[in-house]
Amino acid sequence: ARDERRALARGPAVIVATPGRLLDHLTRGSIDTSQVAAVVLDEADRMLDIGFRDDLKAILAHAPTGHRTHLMSATFPREVRALADSVQDDAVHVEGTRLGAANVDIDHRIHLVDSHERVSAIINLLLATPEAQTLVFGRTRADVAKIAKDLSQARFAVGSLSGEMDQIARNRALAAFRKGDLRVLVATDVAARGIDVQDIAYVIHAEPPTDADSYTHRSGRTGRAGRKGTSSVLVTLAGL
Repeated sequence: ARDERRALARGPAVIVATPGRLLDHLTRGSIDTSQVAAVVLDEADRMLDIGFRDDLKAILAHAPTGHRTHLMSATFPREVRALADSVQDDAVHVEGTRLGAANVDIDHRIHLVDSHERVSAIINLLLATPEAQTLVFGRTRADVAKIAKDLSQARFAVGSLSGEMDQIARNRALAAFRKGDLRVLVATDVAARGIDVQDIAYVIHAEPPTDADSYTHRSGRTGRAGRKGTSSVLVTLAGL
């Protein structure tokens, strides 16, 4: 916290923060908002999903009159639109791709597997694409830990991201993955939101996501900036 206050005292041009931490500094008066020209809410839909609505409104209340508010999201559900309407006047809607349109740079696949062969299927997919930087999604922290352990025992260079990890550990895992020291990163949906590693060539869903928006965000970790990618969903026969 002391390092943060010292950095803020130097008057940075850009501040990047989680909603809770930013609101804490605003409440303490650590940040002078009088000259703020723009507020950007990245992954706006996810912030609303996990209960940051009140924090976001409180943050925006500190911004001066005349500032611009940008809401960024790969999906635009009704809740995000309602928030946009409440904090923006005469907003401009900008789309990188048409909403609902599939990314043509991603090859989408489904693999039917036995429920007891899920990790074996992941291993086979990794062996079939030996050069691909791969992001594997697990549904829970326990799933992530087990998959990462099994892949490590199979001699893959693997790391993990999940909610209980502190920021230093997350940064270390992401840095190793980005550099290529880790070929595989196993993560939960929450931990993987916002990961921007352009070399990710393969996304594997160890279990299907619970809704379409989650699939959009998961698969969108590959096929970025004009690169080609593959998204494979493992579906158990019992789930059909």
